[in-house]
Amino acid sequence: MSYLKKMFINNLGICLAYMLLFSILMYIFTLTITTNQIDNNLKSVLSQTSQSIDNGISKALDLSIMINENPYIRIYANENTPDYYNRIQVRSFLRNSIGYLPSKSSIIAVMHENDNGVITNDFSMPYRNFAETIGLTLEELDALKTSAKTGGNTSVHYTFSNNSNSGMLTIIACERNKYRQPLYVFACLQINEMLPTDLSEDIEIIISIDNTILYTTGNVSDNLINTITDNKPLDNKHIFIKNSSAASFLGNLTYYTALSNSSYRQKLAVKFIFPLIILLILMILSLIAVYFMTKRTYAPIVGLLDAVDITHPDKDKNEIDYIKNKILSLSNNNKQLTNTLNNYRLPLEEALLKDMLYGILPQQVCEERIRHYGSAILSKSYVTAIIETHESQTLLYNAPADSINVLNKTVISMFTEHFSGYAFFRILLLTSDKYAIIASVNDFATFRHDLQIFLLKTGESTGINLFASVGTMVNGLSNINQSFSVALNVSENRIHGRQYSTICTADDVDGFKDNGVYYPFDMEASIIENVLNSNTQTLHHLTSTLISANFVHKPFSQDQFSQFVFMFTSTFNRIFSALNIKPADIFGEDTIIYLELRSCREPNELLDKINSLLDQIANSLRSQISSMDTVNREHMLNFIDKNYSKDISLIDLAEYMNFSSVHTSRLFKALVGQNFKEYLTHYRYEKAKELMVNSPHMKIKEIATAVGCNSTAALSRIFMKCSGISPGQYMKNISHSNNN
Repeated sequence: MSYLKKMFINNLGICLAYMLLFSILMYIFTLTITTNQIDNNLKSVLSQTSQSIDNGISKALDLSIMINENPYIRIYANENTPDYYNRIQVRSFLRNSIGYLPSKSSIIAVMHENDNGVITNDFSMPYRNFAETIGLTLEELDALKTSAKTGGNTSVHYTFSNNSNSGMLTIIACERNKYRQPLYVFACLQINEMLPTDLSEDIEIIISIDNTILYTTGNVSDNLINTITDNKPLDNKHIFIKNSSAASFLGNLTYYTALSNSSYRQKLAVKFIFPLIILLILMILSLIAVYFMTKRTYAPIVGLLDAVDITHPDKDKNEIDYIKNKILSLSNNNKQLTNTLNNYRLPLEEALLKDMLYGILPQQVCEERIRHYGSAILSKSYVTAIIETHESQTLLYNAPADSINVLNKTVISMFTEHFSGYAFFRILLLTSDKYAIIASVNDFATFRHDLQIFLLKTGESTGINLFASVGTMVNGLSNINQSFSVALNVSENRIHGRQYSTICTADDVDGFKDNGVYYPFDMEASIIENVLNSNTQTLHHLTSTLISANFVHKPFSQDQFSQFVFMFTSTFNRIFSALNIKPADIFGEDTIIYLELRSCREPNELLDKINSLLDQIANSLRSQISSMDTVNREHMLNFIDKNYSKDISLIDLAEYMNFSSVHTSRLFKALVGQNFKEYLTHYRYEKAKELMVNSPHMKIKEIATAVGCNSTAALSRIFMKCSGISPGQYMKNISHSNNN
């Protein structure tokens, strides 16, 4: 006992000495590492913030230039009274351009002097509503417009709304000389959405212009704001400063990131004090454990033998090896059990969820079986949806079973990846062409938006066209059968509502409970759009849906028939207005649309008459578009023929055609069959071969310059790509052929 006590005291002295030395080293190390981490984090946040906002401002200005060059914008700005069709085209262009801005809540809008409304990327709205949307008063917005108009064509002005519902940086430019009417271009950027997503709550971000605070995060102290506005030394903060690259036109724009001394000390406490206390406790507990373990050397081995159920070990053998082999055997058995459980876990969960969807299990049983998900999951709101593939019967009939399995696995994996951010999301295979999804949601609109984006991306990237029938939102996972029942009803009755829409909800089919005429505005807009694009097949689908919904799937009266004919006649008038033509230009002087439709006696006769008239309009428009495509193709090829010897790019061609670069690229590919770079490369290759044949004494460097290559290496890459040999070898082959 005395030896054990002496050994314990000696070990305690050594432990205390090492603890003191270790504490000093740990303090120095922790202080250095923590300071560097804080400074690097602040610099990183500053860099990300400035780069993101500067990039957003730069893109907003670039987008303003693109807007000024758009032909529909030009027509709109030169009109005294805005045209309905042109406003649609302007809004369509803005909607396609909004993705150029960085934040999801960005707004791009235009208006001219005589227009009382503002055209945004979302929809047209009154001037007052636009001011409310971006968080400004009418007086503030009027003052901003006045400043922009006074400043001239190159002047850019801005304002920021710190409204909690808006929080937007609004940049406005006014073009006065280029158009008949002064044109205002608004670019509204959501500052909060351009900040780093992983921003810590104790990091303060301030944006100022000329020592005037433009934006702050919610945790910035008044003392720091006063210090910046009064231009005092910043000695009480860990702060970093960076000037914006946009300062040349927005003023002295400056970014600050800061961390208070109290937060700094708190981080040190978390990093050093608490680990040290835990270390001291562990050291004390370790010393106590060592004391008892040395007092009883064999007792732990006996306890271990009992734990692994070894009641009669062989004393003559090595007990440690015996225990090791026994534990390895138990570990192998445990792995086998784990693998078996994993193999059955997913099928068991799918079976449970399907029983819950179809209402097979009572609610009390459902709640008991899903308690392992946790109370947080059980208390959330849920929504279900049925996902189906377009033309599923054709797909199942023509595709082999292996392909269907691959398709199902692909769809399930894509769904799971897209909705990985949801607290709870499951997708179940109901049949070979139908899936059910279950998701926890905070609000229905956000879920529908996420689902819409996924379905559209899936169709564009894979060609798998899916559509969804969505149920209602319910409280608790055990009530999902109620939402699923609504989704089933929507799926069965979607033909009455939005048969060809990507997403259909209960509201879309609810209108068929009465005997009114079904003629939604969005379907009429879709008919007008498809006539303008000459999509006759889609037109036939839309008109067939309207006739079927109004006259096939429910009883109708002559009054309803007359009302439907009158509404479709109005649609024809809107089409002629959008095309700026008269009915006589296509159908002749004797044709009256209303009388033509009213003369029909049956729904099928009415459908044939409507499709016939729409086809005539679409075919007439298609011939005009075909003629325009021929002219555009000649212009683009003539531009390359005249400028191939220069350093030209797709942007130069776009400027020549007065189109955007994206539209020019797509148009060139569609009309020529190659993209711009491939065609230019092959054209220079052919011109270089002509020079080698007609001017054999020219040097390769001279030929490269003559065909627009900035070096012989560039010409060599063209020849290797097009013919597989170098320019020098090609000239040798020509010389050899001439000598023979």
